[in-house]
Amino acid sequence: LWNIVRQAAPTLIVAVGMTFVITLGGIDLSVGSMLAVVAVLSALALSVGWPLWLMVLAMLALGVGLGWFNGYFSSYQAIPAFIVTLATLSILRGTAQLITKGYSIPIAPDSPFLWLGRGRIFDIPVPAILAILVVIAGYILLNHTRFGLYVTGIGSNEEGVRRAGVNVRRVKMLVFMLSGFTVALGGMVT
Repeated sequence: LWNIVRQAAPTLIVAVGMTFVITLGGIDLSVGSMLAVVAVLSALALSVGWPLWLMVLAMLALGVGLGWFNGYFSSYQAIPAFIVTLATLSILRGTAQLITKGYSIPIAPDSPFLWLGRGRIFDIPVPAILAILVVIAGYILLNHTRFGLYVTGIGSNEEGVRRAGVNVRRVKMLVFMLSGFTVALGGMVT
């Protein structure tokens, strides 16, 4: 059962970010390819000797940056999120395949990175603990903050929220950046 929980954890982490996107009334088709690119680049960075902390920060920044890209073009350039994220999906899938050339990238068996995906704390898998923490943080952010209220409001009545003085485009972009962050985190615990 713990193995199943550990394997479901990355999907749960990504689902928290997608919950925000869907509540907003948007869609993000690129999360699977984004997760693949983050996982591939994580393994590549570690295989060339990057320290763990630098790789983690770089991958989280990459996820936020890719989310910013999706959010910027869908909110500020008024391109439908479906089109933007479909294009991002294709670009990222091709990038992951180009980097790997169809082969896996080995990570040293003594790498501390493996602890993120295989480690245990009090016999509970680390990915499961991270997933639970992300779910709790997502719940609090969506249900108990002004930002969550704006996200829900935009999904229900975007024009009404805009007329209430909320910068709707900025909130949309932040939601896509949050989605990118959760995808990057999920990509590192796979």
